[in-house]
Amino acid sequence: MKAFEQQGDVSRVEQATTRDERTDTGAPESPSTHPRVAALQAMGARLNQGPRVVAQAKLASSLGGRSPTAPIQRVGGAKFGLGVEAAARESTGHQRLRELYAEYKQEVRTGKQNALTAFGGHEGDIDAQTTYSQALANAELTPEGLKSRLGDDEAFSVEGDVISYQGAPLANILRGGAAYALTTPAAGGVANVYKKHTLEGLSAKDYVRVRGSMLRRKAWRGITPPERKDLKEGRALTPINRGHVTEGQLGYNFDDSTGAPTERVWNQAEGKVSDLEWLNNHAHTALQAIPNNPRLLSFLQTRKGVGKLLSARSTPGDITSNHGVGFSGYGEVEIDLARVPVANFFHHYKDQPFGANELAGLVRRREPSGPLQWETERANETVLRNRELVLSAIPNAAVTDLREAPSRTAYEAEFDRAYIPYYQETYKEAVSEATGLEEPAPRPAHDAIPYIQDHFTQMQARTDGGYVAREARQRGGADARQRVAYIVAWRKAYGSAWKQAYENAAWEAVVVDEEGNAPEVEVPKPPEPLQVEAGLGAVAGLADGGAAGTRDGEEAARAGPSSSSSESKQQDEDDRDTDAPKSKPNKPAARAGKRKKKKGDRT
Repeated sequence: MKAFEQQGDVSRVEQATTRDERTDTGAPESPSTHPRVAALQAMGARLNQGPRVVAQAKLASSLGGRSPTAPIQRVGGAKFGLGVEAAARESTGHQRLRELYAEYKQEVRTGKQNALTAFGGHEGDIDAQTTYSQALANAELTPEGLKSRLGDDEAFSVEGDVISYQGAPLANILRGGAAYALTTPAAGGVANVYKKHTLEGLSAKDYVRVRGSMLRRKAWRGITPPERKDLKEGRALTPINRGHVTEGQLGYNFDDSTGAPTERVWNQAEGKVSDLEWLNNHAHTALQAIPNNPRLLSFLQTRKGVGKLLSARSTPGDITSNHGVGFSGYGEVEIDLARVPVANFFHHYKDQPFGANELAGLVRRREPSGPLQWETERANETVLRNRELVLSAIPNAAVTDLREAPSRTAYEAEFDRAYIPYYQETYKEAVSEATGLEEPAPRPAHDAIPYIQDHFTQMQARTDGGYVAREARQRGGADARQRVAYIVAWRKAYGSAWKQAYENAAWEAVVVDEEGNAPEVEVPKPPEPLQVEAGLGAVAGLADGGAAGTRDGEEAARAGPSSSSSESKQQDEDDRDTDAPKSKPNKPAARAGKRKKKKGDRT
């Protein structure tokens, strides 16, 4: 599987193959001259008969009797399900079948784990990759494997795909589409979602159908810095060389700190050539452009990825490239394949394996060369090992999770350390100066912090210090202005609403005498709350301030004039204690607060 990993040397076997060994004579190659065998022999000579030679010799020997065009088994072959008869559920036979099936699954799981353990530390070793791929192909659940185990228990019998227990039908082996049930019909840009029939009912795992094959709904991909930026800014994930699929390209490496792409350096001696040159070298052609064929482009993505397509995997476990390089150095995304259009799938692990003859035909060759046969086999092993998918693009909505790289986490932590104090200081000073309120500045939400989305490492965050301070002050000031607008509007609305609510509530409590007269209602000066509730913007301030003033005014009126008078007196004392110049009382305004009920004014 190739993505945009830092490209090291090309396959050591490819480097070891001489020009004569690559010559296409058009005649079948004998086992002794098969390029894979010759390559391993050449490698052994270079290593001066080191300790790897024994393992390489064993592999060379095994290749001697194997056709170079032998197909690689797809992952697990055809999957199957199990449907239990309704009348047999939770019966003794059902329980026994569960036990046998669990034992079988554990055997397979142990085989995979053993293969993975042996593969660990040898991810860049071609021999180990082949061995691991073959182990995965063998360590799979199959209907035949289950039938074999049931044959060891006399209580079970199997006729066709019908499993019986003590002569009574118990369950059916379900193949193809019958093994799955549609659980969620397609809607809103999401494809049909299926679950598999199991001994416990429908599976917890979801599946999607792509060109007749059922794939696990979830997939994963290690992303590049440009892809991460696109994701965070709401765009689809697309290959960096999209639109150049027929041109020879070298691919890109990315700066560990800034994420900046740099085209790889051409070096023929080290095998660092464009994908077009690579194809011509291996297929023994002289093409001027790469044929725009999905199968051929998928093959090249698997063996010589240069950023024209996107590779993903259907297993959550970490994987490495054919050179043992990891893919998740800049983060990893989880993908919902139900949200990826079928047209975006160029190839997947349940498609027909690549064929050397097929690929030769796509580049207008009658027969495949030895190197092309070798690379075809390696491509199929890679697809098998990684459960690989090759996609043209990944919609933004299809990305359901992002696992950050440690260097990105370090970048954001250092960015926060500088940004948040600048932001809060600017915010607090602006609010205090405009309103007189001393209130704590909020901590900006993570999504509101303007990180540079394709930068990494703590040191890079420090290098970005000028940008950090500038953005913090600008955004802190802008948010403060929204807060000030809220406070000003809130205070204005609060005072008006308080007076109106107080007067209305006071009149509701007035008792009219027999002559229709009522005592005067005096509306005191509304208090000025020392704190204003949280909020931003003038519109929200008017609404919230009005609601708060109405509530408090009604409560003050119900509490009686003495309570309101004491609040007003305290407010006046607070005003006199300030350093502001004293103003003369506005007597007409004070008298306007009193009102005497006249006969006929109110019934």
